[in-house]
Amino acid sequence: MDEEVTGKADFNVGNNKYQTWYKIVGDLASGAHPLVMLHGGSIKKLATFMETQTPK
Repeated sequence: MDEEVTGKADFNVGNNKYQTWYKIVGDLASGAHPLVMLHGGSIKKLATFMETQTPK
């Protein structure tokens, strides 16, 4: 089974502080190249995109 880690990362934009959520699936030490996805829109659009990208 794939390892799964979630958390929040802090970042600043100008003088404002923000947090973004992340999820890591798999073993980063495996040597495989990671897939990085950024999401800044609605969760419905993200879910629709993910459904089209999931291998059948």
